[in-house]
Amino acid sequence: EHVAEAPRIALQHQRSADDEVTIKMAFRRNCRMLDNDSYRDWTEHHPDPELRAWLRRSRGILMMNYYFDSELGLFETLDGNAAGQALHFGG
Repeated sequence: EHVAEAPRIALQHQRSADDEVTIKMAFRRNCRMLDNDSYRDWTEHHPDPELRAWLRRSRGILMMNYYFDSELGLFETLDGNAAGQALHFGG
């Protein structure tokens, strides 16, 4: 098991660099992505057609959304209908 944090780059021309790093790392490893971004723009405009197709096919299965409950000090993932999605895409 491995966790990697995508860097936050503050330059104007690279405001979405953290999104791109997250997507590329998940693509290379075919692993889950922990982010609250939907990556909708990347499914249409990423310059790599293979990565773009993978993201369209896989983001519903591999994407993990989350929230912080600061009152209780908890971190939770939003699992939603993950099992149903996996069955739908797999079948």
